[in-house]
Amino acid sequence: MIKKILQMVAIYLILTCGIAFSKDITDKVDIPETGMMMVDSDGRSYFISKDGRYVIQGLMLDTWTGIEILNVADFRSTKDKVETSKVGLDADQIFNLTYGQGPKEVFVFVAPGCRYCANTMAQMEGLDDEYTFRLVPLPILGEKSRADIAALTCSTDQVESSLAALMGENYGLIPVATKGYCQQEKLKESMTVSQTMAISSVPFLVSHDGRTKRGAPASLRAFLEGSE
Repeated sequence: MIKKILQMVAIYLILTCGIAFSKDITDKVDIPETGMMMVDSDGRSYFISKDGRYVIQGLMLDTWTGIEILNVADFRSTKDKVETSKVGLDADQIFNLTYGQGPKEVFVFVAPGCRYCANTMAQMEGLDDEYTFRLVPLPILGEKSRADIAALTCSTDQVESSLAALMGENYGLIPVATKGYCQQEKLKESMTVSQTMAISSVPFLVSHDGRTKRGAPASLRAFLEGSE
């Protein structure tokens, strides 16, 4: 077993240096946000640290989907998917503004001051009969972003104005806050969910069928239809 582990480390170092591809490796994939790689070799799967120091063999469970990952193929089939109920992604529990009234629910994590978010939101026009977009603003782009979202959480009794302010990046449209209406608890829940899902940048999308997308899609319609 020690010999096998040393062999796997050597293979990993060869792969990362781009020198060769070992015949023992049947498949491999990087695991985002972890600095780890998963490889299939001789009917087994291994997890190797970025520096090649640690090699792990054992159970991998995807808590986003509840699926046990047995090999690289399993990882690929689940890595861009999420079961919303398992991560607490519930429109009634988190702070969000709604655009559209279609039967298919889509979550779009955004932030004030994010031009890629603005571009993504602009593409929602014309899709509102098929999809209901839950826009979830996150205060992750500095002080102004946090201030704009704080204002939004206190003005959502004026839904149309708040939605227009978020989608149009015009926070002068935010009406005067209604005393006692601020939804700080729901905003905290949004942040908890975003941390659970390791959302470190926006936009971040969750489609109606559980597929996820980090970054702005070239075509929102194509992503939602599964053709991007």
